Amino acid sequence: MGYTSLSRRQFLRCTPVAALSFAGCLSASTPATETTQTAQTTKATQTTAKSVDASSLAAHASVVSQGTAAHPPIVQLGVTNTGIEPVPLRPYHTSNSAAVLEYSSELDGATGKLTLYPTSPEHLFTTNGELAESQTDGCWRFLTTDGETPRVAWESIAVQLELAPSESHSVKHALYTTGQDGPCYPAGEYQTYYRVSLSELDSAGPTKLLTYTLSLDDSGTVSIGAVEPTE
Repeated sequence: MGYTSLSRRQFLRCTPVAALSFAGCLSASTPATETTQTAQTTKATQTTAKSVDASSLAAHASVVSQGTAAHPPIVQLGVTNTGIEPVPLRPYHTSNSAAVLEYSSELDGATGKLTLYPTSPEHLFTTNGELAESQTDGCWRFLTTDGETPRVAWESIAVQLELAPSESHSVKHALYTTGQDGPCYPAGEYQTYYRVSLSELDSAGPTKLLTYTLSLDDSGTVSIGAVEPTE
C-alpha cells in the first residue's frame, strides 16, 4: 500500500514535558521520528469542530519483518481515511498520548503480555535508560540495557493530522515480550486499542476506537490485523 503526504500537521504544546509511564514519572528529551508520511508543521489555533464521519476511518496493520537474533519482530499499525472528505485526527487524550499511534498499551492475551514500542519514536521515550539492543536469554524482552523494566514517558504535546481522502498514517513498532522472566513470546492471540478524536485541536468531535489483533504461533511467528470493534 502506498502512503501519500499528510495535508496538515499541528502541534499544541501543554506543559514542557509530562512523563507518564508503565512504572514511574520523570522528564527527558525527545528523540527523532519515523513515520510513513511527511507533514507541514503549523501553529495550532482554536477552531470550530468539523462534522466528520467516524466510519470513514479504517484501521489496518501488517508485519514488516519477523524476529531474528538481530532484531525483534516489527509490525506496522495504521489508519486510512476511506471517505470523500478530509478528516482531522488526533489522540483522544491530547495531554498524555504523544502522536497518533505512537503509544500503544500492552497487548493482553490469555497466555501473557507483549509490548509495542515505536522503532523511531518522535515524542515517546524511556526515562531510565536505553532499550536493550540484544536478546536476554535468547528472547527479545522489553528491558533496558541494565536489565530493568523501561519507564515509558511522552511529551505533553497534542499532535494533529489531517488525512485527505485515501490518505493513510502508520507507525512501525518493535514487538517485545513483557517482563523480565516467563515464557518468550507465548503463543496465543493478543489485542491492543487506540482511540482517536476526529476533531480539530481545542474542539469537540466524534471518536473512533482502533483495534489491532496480533497472533503468535508455537514457533514465534507473528501475524497481525485490524478488526472493527463493537462500541
